[in-house]
Amino acid sequence: MEVNKLYEILVKNLSNTFKSDILKVKSLENKILKDQLILMVDNMLSLEIDHKATFLDEKWSRVFGKALVNLLKEKIKFEKPDNKQVDEILADVTFFQTFCFNNYKIDRETLNLEHEISADLIKGLAVISEEAKSLHSEKIEVEPEVVDKEKEKPNTDSNSNNFQDNLNGNQFFNNNIKIHPFQDQRFYPYTSKPKYTKYLKFILAGFIGLFIVFYLITHVFITLNSTVVNNYDDFTNWGFNSSLTNVFKEKNFEYSKWTMATTVGVLPISGVLSIITIILLIFFGAYTIYILVQSPKFYKDKFHIQTLLPIFTIVFIFFVSYNLMGLFMFAFKGDDYIKTSIGSLLAKVEGKTSQNDINDWIKSNSTALNNMVSYLKSKLSYSQTKAIFWVYFVSTLFCIIQVIIILILNPRLDKEKMMKAKLEYENYINAAMQGKSYEMDSTLFEPEEEVKEFVDWLNNKKNKKNKDEKDNN
Repeated sequence: MEVNKLYEILVKNLSNTFKSDILKVKSLENKILKDQLILMVDNMLSLEIDHKATFLDEKWSRVFGKALVNLLKEKIKFEKPDNKQVDEILADVTFFQTFCFNNYKIDRETLNLEHEISADLIKGLAVISEEAKSLHSEKIEVEPEVVDKEKEKPNTDSNSNNFQDNLNGNQFFNNNIKIHPFQDQRFYPYTSKPKYTKYLKFILAGFIGLFIVFYLITHVFITLNSTVVNNYDDFTNWGFNSSLTNVFKEKNFEYSKWTMATTVGVLPISGVLSIITIILLIFFGAYTIYILVQSPKFYKDKFHIQTLLPIFTIVFIFFVSYNLMGLFMFAFKGDDYIKTSIGSLLAKVEGKTSQNDINDWIKSNSTALNNMVSYLKSKLSYSQTKAIFWVYFVSTLFCIIQVIIILILNPRLDKEKMMKAKLEYENYINAAMQGKSYEMDSTLFEPEEEVKEFVDWLNNKKNKKNKDEKDNN
């Protein structure tokens, strides 16, 4: 259905609801009806934001939202549903119309009646007269069913009672419209069902944990591994020209703590940027590992890993590893890189800014830089740094390889099946709109016994958790 046409139906249905005394009264008494009215405003928001829908060149969600708050006399949080499809909104409208007819004999034609609509009109209709309340309010106390304890037993099997609810993701009311296959536990939208998915998740979680640990160890080590340099005597003895030592003297900077991090051109772990990176790293690691090791909440999650998760893992690994780029260069290029790194730093201390000036400075102080590199090599733990780096590098490599394996083995989306499910649901909705029945193709869904086994397991786990929490309290 065309988006603006669907939006128009929402506006008309809501406005005619406000014109109906019985629906206004029942919205105070019937939670299902009240929730449906709120959902219709949420759906209007979805069409307005995601599809730029309007009616009479205006957006109406704010008007009906305020009117609904005034009608129900309560605070309501309206929210745009995430990624809601047009046919899902159409299904909600169909359910609302069916519910109104089955319960209050208000047919679809009445809800779709054409009439002049304005914000002032809707605002004025958001009240219920005492006469309407007395005429339509019927709060009936339902007597509980008496069960003969010796002959009958109530069904207390929560797994059995709740299977269909868990299967579909929400409860079905009388004459309810079926949910979209995409929301049904039984619908599996991928081409294969690998049994090893759980192990792929656990392995990646383990490698991410190792990556984080070795990153922290490496960064801490190169920050703490240090020696003290006399900026006056040592730099003179190494052969640097007096202009560099004069800079130190002008700033009264006689001694400096020269770390391995400084040597390879990496920010120390105590730096602001490094601290932010570590916080992000720990947060990312904890969240990703939690997502990977948690029990699946949906049947499809037993066999499929969200594609964005491994991709985001790769991106984040490269982002974090970039902070140690100097260490990578040191590991692969050795002393030549150290000489260039230190030379660039000292040239900037002396005031050189352009790359050409820095390169010229390094050439003119080549001998002094070689002497300094040799000295630092004798004082700092070069070999230990390389050993720790290679352990970190291997853990990084394992993470990347595991992500690639997951991306290769992860089940692909079955586009043909998705399209068929969408068409079948459209046929079902169209039939429902015309008061006809239509059974969707059962081959779209997984065997109910198999899915029921998963849902029962999920319920048992949830019940056990609730029981443990209750016992602890």
